Amino acid sequence: MTLVHDRRTLAAVAFLSLLCVIYLIDSMTEVSVLEDTSFPVGMERPGPKKTYDEFVKQAASIDPTYPIGIPMTSSPEAAHELPKYLKYKEKLLTPVINQDVCASCWAISVCHVISDRISLMTGGKIIKPLSFQELLSCFNPKGNNVGCEVGGSPEAAFRHGVEKGFALDAEYPYVQQKTTQIVACDARKQQGPRTFIQRGSVKSLCEDPSRYKEGSPQYMKIIKNNVRRMKTELYLHGPICCTIQVYKSMYSYDGLSIFEGPTDDDEYVGGHAAVLFGFAEEVNGVEEGFDGDTWFIKNSWSASWPIKSPASKGLFYMRAGINCCGVESRASCAQPVITEELRRNMVPLKESSYHGYSEYVSDPERANFITKATRLRTLVKQT
Repeated sequence: MTLVHDRRTLAAVAFLSLLCVIYLIDSMTEVSVLEDTSFPVGMERPGPKKTYDEFVKQAASIDPTYPIGIPMTSSPEAAHELPKYLKYKEKLLTPVINQDVCASCWAISVCHVISDRISLMTGGKIIKPLSFQELLSCFNPKGNNVGCEVGGSPEAAFRHGVEKGFALDAEYPYVQQKTTQIVACDARKQQGPRTFIQRGSVKSLCEDPSRYKEGSPQYMKIIKNNVRRMKTELYLHGPICCTIQVYKSMYSYDGLSIFEGPTDDDEYVGGHAAVLFGFAEEVNGVEEGFDGDTWFIKNSWSASWPIKSPASKGLFYMRAGINCCGVESRASCAQPVITEELRRNMVPLKESSYHGYSEYVSDPERANFITKATRLRTLVKQT
């Protein structure tokens, strides 16, 4: 047998060996946040890739006719020194789920914001996934039951939680994966413990910039203030609900870099709500493609999206500071009522987050975010 030791052969062997080593290490050691068995309710593991038609059905989930109708939060000039990097720990967040054919993102994002805040403020000691199915079935402000067909309003859902509260997902689980016909409200499933929203805590974080020309000084001043409000709320209280304009190009987003916005000829699909759980301003210099101002967003299009790669498993990285896809035009928040149980178990939010990229990279949990594809690309570049 003759061995050929040219550079191309050696490079190919080295690359294949690297693939095998990474696969072996990952199979033995990597535990994704999406596989955490401490969150058995509403678990979503990677499954079949969605078709574009399926993507369109779930992307248009915000009812544009519903008024925001909540007060603006305080001035963005509040004296809070914000970190350049803030990201809440993925293992403490409610797992990514699959809304499937129902336009339920507005309900999912609201329930996840409150569930995530409870988990984060207690360092993961109290985990209460809330029922977005109850919102779909029992909250019908327009009287037309279209929350699964044309979507709904996150702000209205937050307000609803002040008076009515939310059931637990364990007692009122999601059943709309394959139908837009809303299942009737079942009062028997509403008899268990409920989580309420603090009165006066439901706030809008954004002023509408649309009355000014996009990119004009007045427009960008509003965006700058909106960004400040959003970051301040994230820093002080935890994840918030953001809304984005969905375009066709998001279907093929690979999750390996920051999404920079639609192309000139991109097709608009609809409005969508998601959970914004962090931001970055500092350049990390390690992860290719993540070297600019960024929002960290948790989506509800299943753990199989981004569609080209399993790198992100439902997480979304969007350019910050330029109102990419309208993300800085409409955002809202609310705070759960602090019960005695929560008070006994509260920890500083700092313990549930990373305040700087150096904190993040030194934490073993980084493997939950820097996934196989991203690490592979970095290692190949170094060989």
